[in-house]
Amino acid sequence: LEAGIHYLEQSADLCQESMWKTHYEFMLSLHQQLAHAAIVNADQVRANEIVELSLKQVQSDIDKAEFLIEQSAAYAALGDLLKAIEIVSRALVLLKRPLPVDDVEMQKEIEMQESRIQAQDRDTIQALLDLPSAKTRLGVLVHKLYGELLGYYYLSMQLDGVRLTAYRAFDCSFEFGSDEFVAYALACMSYIQLLDSNEVMALRYESATLALLKKHPDTFASVKSKVIMVWAFTHRCNPISEPRSYAAEIAAEGFRCGELRYGALATCLKHWFGLFQADDIALLDSQLEKFCAFCQQCNLGMPLSIGEAMRISLRPLLGASTIEG
Repeated sequence: LEAGIHYLEQSADLCQESMWKTHYEFMLSLHQQLAHAAIVNADQVRANEIVELSLKQVQSDIDKAEFLIEQSAAYAALGDLLKAIEIVSRALVLLKRPLPVDDVEMQKEIEMQESRIQAQDRDTIQALLDLPSAKTRLGVLVHKLYGELLGYYYLSMQLDGVRLTAYRAFDCSFEFGSDEFVAYALACMSYIQLLDSNEVMALRYESATLALLKKHPDTFASVKSKVIMVWAFTHRCNPISEPRSYAAEIAAEGFRCGELRYGALATCLKHWFGLFQADDIALLDSQLEKFCAFCQQCNLGMPLSIGEAMRISLRPLLGASTIEG
């Protein structure tokens, strides 16, 4: 990865600003790849610098929206989810899909979406599974924006935002075709239905999620979807060893495909289940110490905070003197 970033940086350094006019598509692709590589390499500050520079040069709203996705991911990795939501909102405005201006308008749109689904003859969940893949650049981009927004709302526990964004992702599928991020929307709706104590619908959404994941293994969307699914497995009172093993698999998949944030969140779940299984507490603390160091190195704000909180929770079991303040 570092070698790839080095060559991308060298390529960018060799390019003059005037090339944005003479070789626009090349410069656009180069800087998009460079920004994304910086995020994967946990250099969110550099990613933001690249995005800000590029936004001064891009020519179309759809190009701007693609760079804003990378910028939102950089802020989310640093733990600033509200800023990440704001940036995605800007991108959706550029694509003529603005979010509701306040909670009242959001609730109105949710109710409208639910009423429309209930009034339709088709089975919405099955219909989503039968759709072809989105092919247009706009369709793929809108799916990606909704996928990122789902994560930001979910991690900040803005559940109405999760519900609304999932419904919008379904609408996007019927407009443009399906996408890997639809699995994430389905997983989120399974989680929402569990919170609403509607286990029948939760299972239907979960089954649909698993069906789509078979088509999209080892992707960012699959890792995010599976992190949500861990809670469903736990809710059904499986032995703790099962969701723990599943969380470990998700963490490995996340790190393998470069989705560090959700890979780290899955690692948090693995350690949390380990605590409930009464693991060797000293060993668990040592693992958490290494995990927190990794999160700090990679600028993973939220997983770092969770890991540190878990270490603090171990103090009564270990003795506060054994853990550095």
